[in-house]
Parts: sequence; C-alpha cells; structure tokens
Amino acid sequence: MIFTTDRNNPRSMASLTVRLIFLVFTVLVVLLLGFSFQYSATAVNQEIERNLTQTSTLLQSLFDYKLGTMTTHQNSQAKSVTLQEFIEKNEQAQIDDYFFSVEKADLKNTPDFRFITRDNKLYWDDGNALFFGIESEKLKQLTTEVAYNNNWHFTPLGTEDDHKHLLIRRMPIIKAYNGEVLARFYIVVVLDNNFSMVESLKSVSNTQDIVLLVDGERVASTIMPTQQSDSDTNKSIQAHTVIPTDEHSDYLFNNIGLKIDGIETPISLYVLQDNASILLLEDNYKLGLFFSILSILATALLARVLIQKRLTGELAALVAYTQIARDQRKVSPFKGSIVSEFDHIGHTLENTFEELIEKEQLFQDLFNFALSPIIVWDSKAKIIRMNPAAEKAFQENDIHIERVFQTFQQRIVNHIDKVATGEVLTGVNIPISNKVYRWNLSPILLENGVHSIIGQGLDITSLIDAEKQSNYARLEAEKAVTARAEFMARMSHEIRTPLNGILGISQLLKKSTHEENQLEKIDVLHKSGEHLLAVLNDILDFSKIEQGKLSITKKVFQFSTVVSSIERIYSPLCDEKQIELVVENQLPSDARISTDQVRLNQILFNLLSNAVKFTHAGSISVRFSLQKVNENDHCLTIVVEDTGVGISKQNLESIFEPFVQSESTITREYGGSGLGLSIVKLLVEMLGGDIQIESTEYQGTTIRLNLMVDIESTESGSSLPGIEANKGQLFDEPISVLLVEDNKTNAFIAKAFCEKYGLTVDWAKDGLEALEKLKQQQYQLILMDNQMPGLGGIEVTSIIRNELKLNTAIFACTADGFESTKLAFVDAGANYVMVKPIKEAALYDALLYYKTHLQPSS
Repeated sequence: MIFTTDRNNPRSMASLTVRLIFLVFTVLVVLLLGFSFQYSATAVNQEIERNLTQTSTLLQSLFDYKLGTMTTHQNSQAKSVTLQEFIEKNEQAQIDDYFFSVEKADLKNTPDFRFITRDNKLYWDDGNALFFGIESEKLKQLTTEVAYNNNWHFTPLGTEDDHKHLLIRRMPIIKAYNGEVLARFYIVVVLDNNFSMVESLKSVSNTQDIVLLVDGERVASTIMPTQQSDSDTNKSIQAHTVIPTDEHSDYLFNNIGLKIDGIETPISLYVLQDNASILLLEDNYKLGLFFSILSILATALLARVLIQKRLTGELAALVAYTQIARDQRKVSPFKGSIVSEFDHIGHTLENTFEELIEKEQLFQDLFNFALSPIIVWDSKAKIIRMNPAAEKAFQENDIHIERVFQTFQQRIVNHIDKVATGEVLTGVNIPISNKVYRWNLSPILLENGVHSIIGQGLDITSLIDAEKQSNYARLEAEKAVTARAEFMARMSHEIRTPLNGILGISQLLKKSTHEENQLEKIDVLHKSGEHLLAVLNDILDFSKIEQGKLSITKKVFQFSTVVSSIERIYSPLCDEKQIELVVENQLPSDARISTDQVRLNQILFNLLSNAVKFTHAGSISVRFSLQKVNENDHCLTIVVEDTGVGISKQNLESIFEPFVQSESTITREYGGSGLGLSIVKLLVEMLGGDIQIESTEYQGTTIRLNLMVDIESTESGSSLPGIEANKGQLFDEPISVLLVEDNKTNAFIAKAFCEKYGLTVDWAKDGLEALEKLKQQQYQLILMDNQMPGLGGIEVTSIIRNELKLNTAIFACTADGFESTKLAFVDAGANYVMVKPIKEAALYDALLYYKTHLQPSS
C-alpha cells in the first residue's frame, strides 16, 4: 500500500510526500488519457462537421452568386434604353447583336437561353432553346408557369426527346418615361447535363466530385463514366446512395439541399471531399498524446528523486514560518535554509507577505477615501462592509434611511446571486434614494470558489437625464420626418384632386363656350389652375431632391426638338407682352445629344418662365453652343439673358436658396413658391454641370449653364410611323369602360372626357363596388383610382389579376405622382399609369395607346 494508518510504524515526511506526488501524477496521467481521447474524438468530429458545413455553405453561396449575377445582368438589360428602342422599332436583328455583345462581356454568367414576350405572345428568342430540344410552343408554355416577376422559379418541362429541369426568371421591360410595360424578358438555366455549372462549383469549392440531383435523379455530374479511381465511391454516387461519413475513410460524402431565394427546392448536390486533413489531424493528436504521457512519467520520476534528497526539517521550518506570518499578520525576517530551493521560497514568501500587507493597506485607503460608493457582500448577499461614500449615499435621506437601504437590497439581490456564480456584471443601474448609480459587480475568488462580491457605483443621474432628453429629441425628429413625408403625400393627393376638377371643367368649358368674354374668364381659371399645379410640382420636386429620390435618366434625343419647343411655347407669351424672343442655336440642326431631356426641359422652362415673368419691355435671348472638352466629353453651354427688373447685389448670394426671392414684394406682385432657381441649381448639379448668374437691378439678368453631355452620331433613321386618329372618331364602336373613382368631381370630369371619344362609362364609387360590377359584367377598359376608402387601387388591381383572373386592360390614375406608386401599380398588373390632374391631351394619349396596343382585334 502507498499509505498506512499504522502509528507504530510511521513513515518519514519525505517518503509520504514522494508517494503522494506519485499518486497524484498517476491520477493526472489517467485523467489526461481520458480527456485527451475525448478531446481528440470531439475535435475530429467537429472538424468533420465544420468541413461539411463549410462546404455546404460555400456551395450554396456559389449557387446564389451565380443566380444573383444573372439576376443583376437581367435587371440591367431590362432597363437598357437601347434594348427598349430595339423592341419598339421591332429590330430583332439588333436585339440579337445586343445580347451577343452582352454574352461576350461575361460569358460565364450567361443564361442557357433567353426569350421575350410581348402582348402575351412570343416576340423574340435567342435560338439556344432548340439546342436543348425546347420548341417555341414549349417556350409559350413556360410563360404561363411564371406568375410573378423578379423571382427565380424551378419548373420541370417535358419535351419530345427528354424531360428537362429548368430555372427561369421573368423581368418586365418598362418604359422609363411613361411606366408602360413594353415586354417581358425571360432568362432560363437548364440543369440537365450542365457540366459547366457543376465543374465551376467543384473547382471553386475544392471538392473531388459533385453530382447535381433533382428529386433524387442525377441531372449533371463531374464524374466521368470511365472514372475508376475509387470504384466503391463511384458506384455509390452513380447509384445515388449515401455512404455514412467516417473519419477513418479516405473521403467524406455530403448531400446538400440547395435553396433559391431562401426557399427549399428539389435540387441537391452530392459532394465527394478528400478526408486527408482529418486523418492527418487524428495522427497528430495520437502523436501528441504519446509524447505527453512520456513527459509526465519522466517528470514524476525526476520529482521523486529531488524530493527524497531534501530534509524534512527544512520543510517543517518553512511551514512554521508561513503559519506565523499568516496568524500574526506580521512579517519577521526569514532565517534561511540549507536547501537553496527552500531558502528561495522562504525569502520569496517574506517579500510576498510584505507586499500583501502593503496592498491590503493601499486597498483599505482606496476603499475608505474613494468618492464613489463601494460595498462588499458575502456569497449570501449579506453586506460585509461599505466605505464612507456608500454610507453617505444612504444617509442623504435621514428620515427614511432604513427604507432606502431595504429597497436598494431588494433591487440588487438578484444581481448579487448571479455574481456569486462567478459572473462579472457591469452597467447595472440601481438607484439609492433619488440618485441613480451604475454598478460594476465582481466576485472575489479564493481557492474554494467565490468568497465575496465587491461592487462600485457611479452617480449617473445627470447622464440618465441627458439620455432621456436625447431620446426625446430623436423621437421628435423621427416624428417630424414621418409627418413631413405623410404631409407631402397627403398634400399632393388633396391638392391634385380639386385641381383635377378645376382644370377638367375649364377644358370642358373651353370646348363648349364661344363667347369671347366667357372664354377670357375660363382662360384665367385654367391658367390659375396650371400655375397652382406648377407650384405644387416645384415643391414636390424639391422634396424629392432633398430626399435623394429624384432620379436622372439619360437618353439620346434630337436637340432641335428642345429648341423648337421653346420657340413654340414662349413665342406667344412674349408676343402677348410685346417682348422680343431671340433663340440662337449654334449646334448643327441634326445634332443628337445624350442627357436627361425631361430635366433639361424643366431647367429651361423654369429659367424662361422667370425671364418672361420679370421682363416688361425689351427682349429675352437664349443661346445654345457646344464645346469639345476632350476626345469623349462635350460641354453644352446655355445662356439666358433678359432686360427685366434684375436682382440687387445683396440678394444674388441667396437667390438659389429654397423659398427665397430677391425681394419680399416679388411674391406679392408676381407670385411663385421661391423654389424655381433652387430646383434649377440642384438639377444642374445632378446633371454634372454648374450655373452662374449675373444681374444688375433694373437692367436685366444673365444666367449661364454649363452641362456635360455626350454626342451621338447623326445617322439619319426613319422615324417610327405614328398613328393619327380623328379625336372625335378614335374608336369604330363604343368601348365599355369601368371608372373606379371615389371623388364625384373627378368622376364627372373623367366621364365627360371619355364620352367625347364615344366611350360608355359605368362608375364605381370604390374598390368593393368595382369588384362586384366586374363579377356581373364584362368591360373592355378599367380606369382605376389609387387612394379610395376600403380597398386601394393597387390592391383592387391585384385582386382583378390574381383572384378574378381577368385580362381586362387597367389604366391607373394616381394623384401623388411618386415613382414607387407607378411601379406598385405595374407590379400589381396595371397596363398604363396616368398622373392627376388628368388633362384631355394625356387622356387622349392613353386611349390612343389602348387602341394601338391593347384593344382586341375585331
């Protein structure tokens, strides 16, 4: 036996110590063996699991990246103005060239085939579908199986030769300037025999082989039929059976289910991975364990030899010294030892005890003189001691000291219990009386566990108050932003609705009134409404620019159209005021430039409207010139000069500020929102240009614009033939129209306009009534309002398409004019979007679009 209880045969301390150490080392060796084995097995299994999980995540990410890249390309191509022009001009050869150039740019991320439908008919395909045995009729079948835009769809397709598994995505091609759905663009990925996909996944994921499965059926694989490197593995994969993963095998097998847009699919990958790293890790663990055991045994034998050479008396003297120092809390000089190790330990203990007593004194001083309250609890949450700052905090309320103390203890006891388990808590806010303290609680650990808990509090009362004020200010600011956005949308709708009535009635009266006196009054009414609409549009445009929601869309156009529109619009206005209008265009008559034509017109109309407004005599001149900056860039310079009232020097600096006019009397005399020049400056900057203004009061103003534009070649092309129709005889037979409008005035105006063109109008006052009418009667056209009680226009449109399954043409009529509303209507199924107030010309254009694109052929 190692130890004995026979007091008649005592053993020496050295012998007992050596045997005890040997026993401890034996236990440690056994525990080390057990822990090492458990750790090794766990580590290997975790490495296998990590490897499989990492491979699964990587392959899913690669699959998502490939689909995402094709999605990005499709979205970009659908928005391409070039593609839209080719479709509108029916130039299918140009469409082929366009997609050929796109494929050359990124061949790896090109879909297997593409096709475009228009008016629910196959319009164009790239011809690659035939390579996979898919005829045109099958393409038409595919369009009926894709119900929603923007998402990838998995669909099987049976052909005469085989059964295909496809990934397909649809994207509408929408005209940017009027919201019309021009066509629908489809891209398709064929999974069957898609060797390039599985090979790319294999190469990037560093796997041995990959098999692509659909519902357990192999559709593509990197395993060659003649590959015999591992016959069992090859047979298992080819037979679609799963070999259990074993850390002792040469390969790891993993069956990975793929998701599309986070949705489970029948598509999966069967992956074969090299297991060499796992086997190497296991061998390293075994080798390390072997050397660890040898080291422990050698250390145990060495310890036994050293300890037996030391004297029991020296060890006893050292123990006695430590006991005296501990019990008396007093350090006496160590007398030394003949054993150097014991002598070193003794002197070390002497220094340690001295430092410990000094630290205890230092801690006591810090504890007593700290300005923050410090409290020490035992493990049962009973207070052992507290410093003077803590006592002062509890004694601030002399009347209710006991109640304050009890309340504090009740609030902090749960936190003390947590710290008693070994946790460290920081940032615990608990008040004492009327002050809030942030407490940091930490356990004081001894050998047998948590001995006590110490906590220090920091007075954060002022910080809490400041934080409350900051949160309140943030909430108020968020409320203000939300209220502003809601106000702008509500203001747009509420102002445009009565404006629709004013402008509509005035247009109707112009057509039906022939008395000059009455026509003059009606013209004043109409111009006043147009002026109010212009002010509203300025405010909304400025709001969009501030929020970054106003987009720039550049396209190629004939610059002479801009010049002619200026002459056509502003010549009558200048003639009326007896002002001379001089337009000087130094660009070639056939010059074609690329910029945002809508915003360019808006800038010019703002500047010329101001010039006409503030000029009472003399002339207004507009000059256009073009300078070549470098090989690829050109600068379009526009100079607008007038002989009007001018601007004083002190007001020039603030003339571009929003809601600012040169004088307070300007608003009273000329009207306006003060946003015109501010919007002009912001639009010029968005177009990459600059603006300068020079003015002399009572003499006139000169404004110079410099805009960077692209010049396109002036190839003469035949314009698309337009359809001119007699407005009174737009349709050969009456068209039945369902008008969905909750406002009686708007309904009256729309009905009157429609009846001019021979349309038969049935009025529904809200969305629910419209749905009931559609269930009972068929209509050829639906005019749909947006904001209505109960069901909104977008929701009603979605119900008509998805629940009633009607293909009736739907023209949306919205009053807010926001791009998001237009896109929402188109996504819901609308064919055309108009912005209120609806003018007769805009309605005619919409009806003409219906006749040429949507009206069923008789």
